[in-house]
Order: sequence, then structure tokens, then C-alpha cells
Amino acid sequence: MKKLIYILVSLMFVSCSLIAQINVVPVTDSELQIKENSFIYSLPRVTININVTVETEYFFPGPYQKYADKYLTLKNTKPEASTTCLIKNIEITTITEPDPNATYIVFFKKNKFLLNYSYSNIIKSFGISDSYEFGQIDNKSLTIPSYLNDNVQFADMSVKRNFINITDTTYKVIQVDSIFQKIPVYNKVITSKEFEQKAEEAANYLIKIRKRKFKLMTGQFETETPPADVKTMINELEKLEEEYLALFIGKTVRIENKYNFKYTPGGNVKEEKIVMFYLSDEFGVVENEISDSEPIYCLLINHGVTSEITRFYNRQTELTKKDKNKGLFYRIPGYASIKIVHDDIQYAEQIIMVPQCGYINYLPSKLFKNKTLNIIFDENSGSVKTISNE
Repeated sequence: MKKLIYILVSLMFVSCSLIAQINVVPVTDSELQIKENSFIYSLPRVTININVTVETEYFFPGPYQKYADKYLTLKNTKPEASTTCLIKNIEITTITEPDPNATYIVFFKKNKFLLNYSYSNIIKSFGISDSYEFGQIDNKSLTIPSYLNDNVQFADMSVKRNFINITDTTYKVIQVDSIFQKIPVYNKVITSKEFEQKAEEAANYLIKIRKRKFKLMTGQFETETPPADVKTMINELEKLEEEYLALFIGKTVRIENKYNFKYTPGGNVKEEKIVMFYLSDEFGVVENEISDSEPIYCLLINHGVTSEITRFYNRQTELTKKDKNKGLFYRIPGYASIKIVHDDIQYAEQIIMVPQCGYINYLPSKLFKNKTLNIIFDENSGSVKTISNE
């Protein structure tokens, strides 16, 4: 009798062990009902983080531009102010975050288990304790866009005074011994120099600077012993020459601005092209298209590395009955090329891992009957790294 009871108890234990210990369903299941021993976890997805450096070039014509050819034989100088924007640098990085379209609820049939998460509720391991580390968040500081509000001031580098004395001659009639005579009267008047006079003086002084620099460079010193700071003197003369030359050819001021854009690829796209922003010479980066703007695109090309895996599992699903209970879901990540382009111009290209472009599969629920089951997931891709029963 005792032997019969022992056999019945053993059969009951075996039958209970055959019952699935776990069931995992997506949170998007419309018939889902929260019960005891249920927990939520997510698989990761990648958001593309794009930092763009745009250089804005402002040109201001010189005040003596009109006389550049006459006094310095400088031709084709620009008479009008202009603004030009161009992309100097692009940095493409990735941010790992929970995928709301790949979030699941785990139902356990037993109370004792160990499910380990990352800081953002992304699954890291099952049945084994993993070290908890805070993820690295890209928190780069971006410069606030700055523009020139006022015109660049040209310093009048003339070494001569701005006024000249003009002698005005008038005549008066006087009577000497009954004879009338016309006598000149000289009147001195101080007045400002004409603009062309200032331009001529600036051009002459520029030529003197060049002559002085030439003598220093060719060793024509006023004393037999050369000065100890010849290089410094030449450098200072070159700076002064640039200032005077700018009065005729104009000045160029460059300002760099940094912008940040984020783009989250869809899960089932083979190729996607979106407008990141519009680049305008006058206004720089703008969100909406204006008259002088050009669109800058972010182009994603899915490499399709999991296409054969997807077809294989789809065939298996058609050949076999669907499992009533499912184990933990995981990802087989995909890869894609990210390109920043404008028409035929390609500014940047990078191949990155995009988990959502891969395939989502699940482990068999029967696997979780093993009490010593240990599974480690990659929190950046959602893939299974190791499975063991130690």
C-alpha cells in the first residue's frame, strides 16, 4: 500500500513538473490581464543621435572697395555683403533605450526566480545575478546658435589727421590816392577730407608697410647688428598689413554652430529617407523650407542580415502549431547604413547595429522547467549571450 502511494505521489510530481513554469506575452495583447507573479521587461532599440556642426561665413565689403583697383590694382573685389552656410562636421552616435513595441509581461508559475534589468528596464539576465551598472548617457553640451547682429566695424587705420586746411581766397577793393585796387584776402578753413583722399592715404601707408616688411625679410637693417626680434616685427607688420588690406578687400567672419537631431528607425523598413533639416545661407539651419534653403536628408539602408532567419522561423510557424506558452523574447539584431546626404553630396556614412531592424524570437517555455537555468542577454542588442544550467 505504501509503495502504491509513493508511485502516485511521484506521478503527480512529474505531471506538475510538465506544466510550463513561465509564459511571456506582449503588452500590446488586447486580452491581457494582469495577475500575480507578473513582471514587465523591454527589449532595446536604437535611436540615432546626430550632431551637426555648421559654419556660417559672413563677408563684409571694405569701405574703400571702390578704390581698390585705382590705388592698389586689386581687381574683382566684392562690393556687397554676403552670408554662406556649410556643413563642417557630422558625428553619428547611438542611444540605447527601451522599445515600446517590444515590451512584454512575464507570468511565472512559481514564486522563486531571478530576473535582472538594466537601469532602463531592459532585460539583462534570468536566473543569475548580474552586476548593476548605470548606462552611459550621451550628454554632450551643444552651443547655442549665435549670429552677427551688427556689421563688422572697420577701424580707420590712417596715421594722418582726418582734417585738412583749405585756403579760401577772396578779394576786396580799396582806394589808394583816388585809385581803386583789388587786394586778395586769404581765409583758412578746416574741413574733413574727402573719402577718396582717405583711401589714397590708406593705400600709400599699406605700401610703406610692405616696403618696411620687405627690408626686414631681406636683411636690410638700419644698423649693422640685426634686431633680436626680427620675426616678431615681421609678424606685427603682417597683422597691420591685413588690417589695412581689409579696408579695400573686405573682412570675413566665421561662426560655428552645433545642432543635434535624433532619429528612431522603424522595425520593418528596408530603406527610409527623411528630411533632418533645411540649410539656408542666410538663416543657417531651419526646420521648414524657405526660398533659399536646401534639404539635408538622413538615409537609412537596412542590410537585411536577418532576412533568411525571418523566413526560416516563418516556415517553422506554418509547419508546426503555435506554442500556447512562450518563454522570454529576445532579439537577433540587424545592421543598417546611416548616411547624411544632400542630392549627390554625401556628408557622412556609418554602419551601426539597429536591433529593431532584426528579428524577434522567443525561447521555449519548457526550457524554464530547469531550476538552474541561467540566461544572459545583451542589453544593447537584446540578443542572447549565454544559456547554461549551472
